[in-house]
Amino acid sequence: EDTAILDHIFPQYGPRDWTDDRIDDTLDEIFRSGPEHIQGAVSANMVSEFDLRLDQIHYDTTSVSMWGTCDPAAGQPAVVITFGYSKDHRPDLRQIVVGTAVTGDGGVPLISGIHDGNTSDSVLPVSYWERLRQTAGTSSFCFIGDSEIASEETLAEICGQDGQFLAPLPMTEPEQKRLIAKLDENELKFVPADPENAEKPKPVYEKRTDRPGNRRRKEKKPEKPDRYEICEETRPITDSRGREHTLRKLVIRSGRLARLHAGTRERRLRKAEAEFRRLRGKLNKYKLTTREAVESAVSGILTGCRVRGLINADITEHTEILRKQTGRGRPGPNTRYTEERKVIFDISVCRQHPKIEEKALLDGIFLMVSNHDPGQWPAPDLLALYKRQYKVERAFRTLKSPLAVSPVLLEKPDRICAMMFVMTLALQLYTLI
Repeated sequence: EDTAILDHIFPQYGPRDWTDDRIDDTLDEIFRSGPEHIQGAVSANMVSEFDLRLDQIHYDTTSVSMWGTCDPAAGQPAVVITFGYSKDHRPDLRQIVVGTAVTGDGGVPLISGIHDGNTSDSVLPVSYWERLRQTAGTSSFCFIGDSEIASEETLAEICGQDGQFLAPLPMTEPEQKRLIAKLDENELKFVPADPENAEKPKPVYEKRTDRPGNRRRKEKKPEKPDRYEICEETRPITDSRGREHTLRKLVIRSGRLARLHAGTRERRLRKAEAEFRRLRGKLNKYKLTTREAVESAVSGILTGCRVRGLINADITEHTEILRKQTGRGRPGPNTRYTEERKVIFDISVCRQHPKIEEKALLDGIFLMVSNHDPGQWPAPDLLALYKRQYKVERAFRTLKSPLAVSPVLLEKPDRICAMMFVMTLALQLYTLI
């Protein structure tokens, strides 16, 4: 009634025709009919009508926080609204997980899904890839996503079905040690790369500050283009059919990311040193009078500031003998004293420079994996392709605002799933417009 949007989409109905009961019945019928089947038909027609290219598809997940009381459904609920890893940075709220895949051609959503709030991202990519195969009618598209795609099982499944993928590899502890050893021995030969000539989004409308009569904002200094260096390795993998595949493993160094890593590490080191200075002033008082308590406090600082191994904190102790008068009164020649032994703790802190220099070798480095043909897709083009992952992230931003998926004013899980599907349809319309 306020926006009059439905007046344009359904002119034969008035705002007061959309009663709560009618909306509930509609959501129930959508859920019973299967949102995935409806979405498959809508997306297939959309691809045909607008001639969308399906050679590159970007996939990601997000979380939608919820609060209030959920109506307990009989049997297995459509979706479990519970606590999980919150990408909204609200671990205090229950949530659901929303996944979507958008076209590289315009960032138009193709498929989406609603999952339990504690669903791990690593178990979802294969199911989305299978749905995309059915929608596209082929497996020759490039499936682009974050590190959850790069699990051994997911890569093997996609390779076994002759699919293509591009994703960053997680920097695990063994992988970091292997890279440090190779970098220390200069075994990795980096080559400069320039992905900055990749496709960039162009604004549909001119900037408001460029129009005459508007106050101009303070101009920011133009940022220098990032400098990249790439070294390519190979990685063998065996698919579900037992066939061997050779994947391309890209070791990429970013100058801007290197400066960010170095600055973050220095801030953490300084914060830890400040925390230790404050801790020294509290030693031998209150609860910090035992070695166990001091060790616990030291461990908390190292873990909280994420500098374990980069700072060495030695706990030293010595014993002081204190003479204490027994009884009351002023001390005199016949006053008796007792001796008490008190353990005094202290902390000496120093940076582990060899370990810091070792960590600095990894500044700005991240990994990517793909099975694209090197002749058709050089390494700089793959990096430029992954930099377009913003398209799926932009879809999530649109879904949360201005479409304002929250708050969800529903109680039943099946109606929540149906409403999220309706919001995805709205996102498709919004993106196409």
